[in-house]
Amino acid sequence: MFGPLWMIWRRLWVVLIIYLVVAGLITYGLQAVGIGGLTIALIFGFIQLLIGLEATTLQRWTRVRHGWRDCDVVIADDLEMAERRFFDSRVGLPSSTGPASMSSMSASALLPATQVGISGPDVIGLFPEPGGGR
Repeated sequence: MFGPLWMIWRRLWVVLIIYLVVAGLITYGLQAVGIGGLTIALIFGFIQLLIGLEATTLQRWTRVRHGWRDCDVVIADDLEMAERRFFDSRVGLPSSTGPASMSSMSASALLPATQVGISGPDVIGLFPEPGGGR
């Protein structure tokens, strides 16, 4: 019911124009066929539900059209934690954002792990030693 107001609030002008044109065509088409007012209201209720479910997609589409791009997805309890997780994940990235070329990859990166060889039976990191107790 508040879809057009939400579109105005979020400045989704193209989405609003498309919505108004499609809503007008649907209304005209349903009235031309002879569908009753209650059925038309029910159909528009479903359309509003669809707009509510796809609201973030409509915002993303508008931002992409304005030149923005998605670079990561972060899930957090609040904005501060989301920003912290986003920038923590960006610190370790290499400066080039494109895929690595075959010439820049080391020979060991192209070989299977069985051909590279493992230096020893020790486990590196926070994992327990193989066969050790807890």
